[in-house]
Amino acid sequence: MIGRDRIEHLADAASPDEVYARLDEYGVTLIRDERGSVMEERTLQGILKNALQNVIEAAPEPAVYDFMRYPYDCHNIKSAIKCHLRGVDAGNMMSELGVVAGTEALQMPVMDDYAALPAAMAKAAPLAVQAYKKTANPRVIDLMLDKACFADMLACAKAGADEFHLSIVRAQIDLINVMICLRLVRMEAGEQGEMLLEQALIDGGVLAKDVLMRAYKGGEDALLAELGRSPYEKLAEALRESDGTAASAEKLADDYRMELVRTVKYTTFGASVLSAYFYAQEYAVKNIRIILAAKRAGLAAEIIRERIRTSYV
Repeated sequence: MIGRDRIEHLADAASPDEVYARLDEYGVTLIRDERGSVMEERTLQGILKNALQNVIEAAPEPAVYDFMRYPYDCHNIKSAIKCHLRGVDAGNMMSELGVVAGTEALQMPVMDDYAALPAAMAKAAPLAVQAYKKTANPRVIDLMLDKACFADMLACAKAGADEFHLSIVRAQIDLINVMICLRLVRMEAGEQGEMLLEQALIDGGVLAKDVLMRAYKGGEDALLAELGRSPYEKLAEALRESDGTAASAEKLADDYRMELVRTVKYTTFGASVLSAYFYAQEYAVKNIRIILAAKRAGLAAEIIRERIRTSYV
C-alpha cells in the first residue's frame, strides 16, 4: 500500500512527472495514451480496481462488500442522467468500480430502465429525472440519489451483519450531515439554509436529524456543543481549534473517518480486514490527487503536507 511515508515522498516531488515516476517505483501501473503521456484518472482508477479485485478474490462472500461499491454506482448513474438530459456523452466519466458496469449505467436513462441498480437507487433514479424536469435544477438529482445510495449502503451493511461496516456507513452519513450543516451555518444562510439543510440531511446516522436542525438554528457553537455530547467529541474539539475554513473542516472529517477505519488495523481475521484495506487505497488515491493538483498549482511541499489526509499505514 502507498502509506504515509510514500505519500510524503510524493509530496517532495518536483513536478507531476516526478510523482508519476515515483508511483512507477512503488509498483503502480501507469496507463499511458498513444503519445506516451500518463492518463491520470485511468491510472488512479486502476489502483482502486486492483484493490477491489483483491478484495473480491479474497472474500468468501464478495457481496458483503458491495456497500463500498455503491458510491461508484451512484456517481455513474448521476453522471449518466445529467449528461443524457443535456445531450452530452458521459462515457469518460464512468467508473468500473460499481456493481453495475459503467457501460450499462450509461444506457439506463436512454432506456428508462434502472432495474439493475441497487434497490433504493433503482427506485430513486426515475423520480430524480422527473424532479429535474419539473425544476430544471440538477441538484435534485444529486440529493435524491445520494440519499438512496446511503439507504442501499445501510441495507447491505446490515445484511452482511458486520458491526464495523455498519458503524462506518453510519459515520459517513453523520460526517456528511455535519459538514452540510456547518457549511450553511458559516454562510449565515438563515431560513433558506434551514430549508436546504432539511432537504439535504441523510437518514441513518447516529446523529438525529432534528438535533442537527436545532443546532443549525443555534449557530456554530450550538453545533459543536451537540457534537461534543455525541461520539464525535474529538471532531468537535478539532473543529474548534481549526482555522475555520471549509478545506480544513473537510480534512478533519476525512481524518476522523480514517481514524475509525484504523481501529481495525491490528485485527488479524474478519470482514473488516478487507474493507479497511480498500478504504486505505481510496485514501491513498485521494492523497495522490491532492498532491498532483498542488504540484500543478506550484504549491510548496509544506503546504501540500497540511492538505494530505491521514493514511491507514
